[in-house]
Amino acid sequence: MKEKVQPADIQRFIRVNRIKKKELAEYLNVSAAFVTQLVQGLASIPVGKLDQIKKNKSWDTSMLYTADDIDLSELDSPYYKLIKRLVEEGVFVPLPLVEQKDEEIKRLEQERIKLYKEIGRLEERLEQSKKTGAQEDDNVICAAVV
Repeated sequence: MKEKVQPADIQRFIRVNRIKKKELAEYLNVSAAFVTQLVQGLASIPVGKLDQIKKNKSWDTSMLYTADDIDLSELDSPYYKLIKRLVEEGVFVPLPLVEQKDEEIKRLEQERIKLYKEIGRLEERLEQSKKTGAQEDDNVICAAVV
């Protein structure tokens, strides 16, 4: 049974390549609604259209390949059999996917740093607010005593 490209793979392809569904639809000569159906898993991408995408050298298409796309059947070497088994089991990960995850980790780390800075600013504002509130409370008490 031929493994098919999953909707999440198509979503990742669109996100990684920063293309719009409408642009992909125009490239494939299909409707934007059909591309939306692909992303939602309501339709399967025809083999010819998938091949058309894979032939575009300006796009990262690594997420659109499945274990069925790697043909090592004519190789008898135990090494190649091991690689094929690892690909089929999802243990072997293509380098572009690793690089993509590295970029995502860097982006998340930068986001984490920004959030910590924002937390620091908010804590500072809270402390200032507490001090200002305490001063106002002191003034009210002093005014009441006089």
